[in-house]
Amino acid sequence: MARIGAAPSRASRAKGPSKLLKDMAYEKEDPAIAANQGKRWGIFICWLLGNGCLFGFNSMLTIEDYYIYLFPKYHPTRVVTLTYQPFVLATTAIFTYHEAKVNTRLRNLVGYTLFFLSSFAAIILDVATSGRGGIGPFVGICIIAAAFGVADGHVQGGMTGDLSLMCPEFIQSFFAGLAASGVITSALRFLTKAAFENSRDGLRKGAMLFSSISCFFELLCVLLYAFIFPKLPIVKFYRSKAASEGSLTVTADLAAGGIQNRPDATSEENPACVERLSTKQLLLQNIDYALAMFLIYILTLSIFPGFLAEDTGSHSLGSWYALVLIASYNVWDLIGRYIPLIKQIKLRSRKGLLLSVISRLLLIPAFYYTAKYGDQGWMIMLTSFLGLSNGYLTVCVLTEAPKGYKGPEQNALGNLLVLCLLGGIFCGAVLDWGKFLGILVCWLLGNGSLFAWNSMLTIEDYYAHLFPDYHPTRVLTLAYQPFAFGITLIMTCYEAKMNTRWRNLAGFSLFFLVLFFAITCLFELACLLLYTFVFAKLPIVKYYRAKAAAEGSKTVASDLAAVGISTDQQQAQVEEDPQKYKRLTTKQLMGENIDYMLDIYLIYVLTLSIFPGFLSEDTGAHSLGTWYALVLIAMYNVWDLIGRYVPLIPCLKLTSRKGMMAAILARFLFVPAFYFTANYGDQGYMIVLTSFLGLTNGYLTVCVLMEAPKGYKGPEQNALGNVLVVCLLGGLFSGVVLDWLWLIGKGW
Repeated sequence: MARIGAAPSRASRAKGPSKLLKDMAYEKEDPAIAANQGKRWGIFICWLLGNGCLFGFNSMLTIEDYYIYLFPKYHPTRVVTLTYQPFVLATTAIFTYHEAKVNTRLRNLVGYTLFFLSSFAAIILDVATSGRGGIGPFVGICIIAAAFGVADGHVQGGMTGDLSLMCPEFIQSFFAGLAASGVITSALRFLTKAAFENSRDGLRKGAMLFSSISCFFELLCVLLYAFIFPKLPIVKFYRSKAASEGSLTVTADLAAGGIQNRPDATSEENPACVERLSTKQLLLQNIDYALAMFLIYILTLSIFPGFLAEDTGSHSLGSWYALVLIASYNVWDLIGRYIPLIKQIKLRSRKGLLLSVISRLLLIPAFYYTAKYGDQGWMIMLTSFLGLSNGYLTVCVLTEAPKGYKGPEQNALGNLLVLCLLGGIFCGAVLDWGKFLGILVCWLLGNGSLFAWNSMLTIEDYYAHLFPDYHPTRVLTLAYQPFAFGITLIMTCYEAKMNTRWRNLAGFSLFFLVLFFAITCLFELACLLLYTFVFAKLPIVKYYRAKAAAEGSKTVASDLAAVGISTDQQQAQVEEDPQKYKRLTTKQLMGENIDYMLDIYLIYVLTLSIFPGFLSEDTGAHSLGTWYALVLIAMYNVWDLIGRYVPLIPCLKLTSRKGMMAAILARFLFVPAFYFTANYGDQGYMIVLTSFLGLTNGYLTVCVLMEAPKGYKGPEQNALGNVLVVCLLGGLFSGVVLDWLWLIGKGW
């Protein structure tokens, strides 16, 4: 991804530090020696510190059998994880925002100390309550989980940022330590559970012994980070190097290692030498890595540990089964974090990483069907693969992303990636506020254009109850489409002379006037107000409309006038030199884009021949009963929405005209697929098929509508957009008619 602004390139800036290593303690030694002295000890300590980062929380997860025994009605594994996550995410987000000014040493010491105190508090709570259950002790456990979250927010981002400016082996070892904490806690839990299994109150004794070991280990991490790690020569070398590149976060660490960080004369003479990219610029340049980290962990945490602990059925292993699954995940997660050390099988390609991460989403249906129909052997294998891929991809991303950046930038990028790891909240920072608000308003207006109609479709179960003999879903859709198609066709014929503002305001007003459902009515009113008073005033909207007016468009004059921009001058220029502003006719545009028109038509012919009529009436009787049709329609809508965001990932966007046509024609395989699934498959297959129908519908629609207008002037883009919507609605109308063919042989 290209760099933005005038910032120096990665390659040119990577050579800069050699000029900046002045007045620092490590320049007295040979840099090649200093950069390797104490490296093995550093790797080992990083591994221990990574262990300590999750040892306490993993201890709570690993004694889940004890908490399930104490709190059988409160789903402790899920609730503890859910309590932990918001605190770790919020704490990390705050530190990421202020990372350039944060004292990293103090941040990490506070975190490890809080880990120790929280582990100790878990023991005190159990002793104080004598191992009794109830809501009070459970709330106490949740508070301790929240404290672990705050501690993790201090340590994980702080350590990742700190180690990102050092050698890649340190960050690999730290994240291997994170995984090892799970393995070690699982192994210790096996030992403590087995040791006390046959004794009186053995479950509690084993859990308390285990918590005591955890408490001791966290204290060890505090001492290691405070007194040993900062004094390693290799650590002092990299921190001094980062300080020479303008980093303020390492000052306290250098002081702890006996190095006084004096101002660099070179940086004072030439501030550009130590200029660093902002956090926003780093995020923009590494958006694929950020998305990869987000997707890795949103998938993993949707399965581990809650699903593995509670939703995998009863098996011969009994109470050991959940422990075995969690241990399998932890062991293979640890192994996965060491595989990238083998250079030949380390994944470095950015596109390869993103595709691998996205392909892991297939684990969701795999776990579902294995839990429902498979035995424990398959579940253990699947859990192992979940852990292996999690560890491997995590280390690949975190060791590749910081390469080529200066120390302060590596620190900031490490914090960003951990923030994405913990929550993936990066959307607001990707785009500037004006564009983001514009996207949000467009999203709401898009909602409003179909919210009312979808309200009628979504209560189809009520209409089917009222009118069982009249096929209400099919008839309503058939009644709706001719009017939508006819009015759009008329508007398209006269689009060059149409007042677009009044056209859209009339539409949203009509939605509001004809509806009496409270929620829908309120939403349509919101869309009316947004389009009237907010959308038109956004700077990015004014810019593009003014650009269209300058290219001869007359349809935007009213929109620009609503925000105080006159188009009289542009119109005068058009009248003086009409040849300069000449545009293609609608017929010419159709001739040049006949494939796009056919694409959009075929997408919706296929979709509306199946959705919603077939899904509502022709999918048989299943265990979900009257909920079945609602579930199918909901799955279609959810995946249709997801599909419309997939093209925002450049490497996954389909831009080839021939490729789009081939993909759209291939969708007609859905017709026999739905027929045979409805007759011979179970509801699980139908749900998967419906989801894929929605995903492809949304994805291909956005690909066509984004690619088609490229290269045209504003007025031509407006006309082409109208033409494509006519084709879309024509496809909807044709699909609704074809949908009735499913009734052949059913008494019609």
